[in-house]
Amino acid sequence: LYYGSYLYKETWTIGVVLLLLVMVTAFVGYVLPW
Repeated sequence: LYYGSYLYKETWTIGVVLLLLVMVTAFVGYVLPW
């Protein structure tokens, strides 16, 4: 149970980081070429 919870948390963290990276990339791509 503990291992599964840890694995789930790790996957959730990776998903959040990927989402933030996508948002930052989209924001930079929208703002930079003025």
